[in-house]
Amino acid sequence: MSEAVIELEKLAKTGKYLFHGSPMKLDVIEPRRAIMLAARAQVSPGHYQSGFSFSNGKLSFRANKETLTTARSNITGFVYVLDKGSFRKHSSMEYRTSASVRPVRVFEVGADDLPAEIVTVD
Repeated sequence: MSEAVIELEKLAKTGKYLFHGSPMKLDVIEPRRAIMLAARAQVSPGHYQSGFSFSNGKLSFRANKETLTTARSNITGFVYVLDKGSFRKHSSMEYRTSASVRPVRVFEVGADDLPAEIVTVD
């Protein structure tokens, strides 16, 4: 487990932060309109799909084969740590903001940082 993952897990346990992942290095996270999966599938190259769920205290991840192949190809991405106080709770697993937010911290992550158990979906 990398130092980034260890530190991210410590931050997550505090309950003070939200996390956002991106393949791009960003200085500020700007609010964007959510894209419906059906619409995205028509315009997104490669039809990447992934998601997660939290049930009975357990976090689980899922992705289609194309997404997993790309994610495991030693590319790097970034996890942004965001102050939860800058957001309002929209649903049990979704927070929103209408303002741009500067990350508290940014971690570079790679294929070795992916969870071992990711369910493959069609």
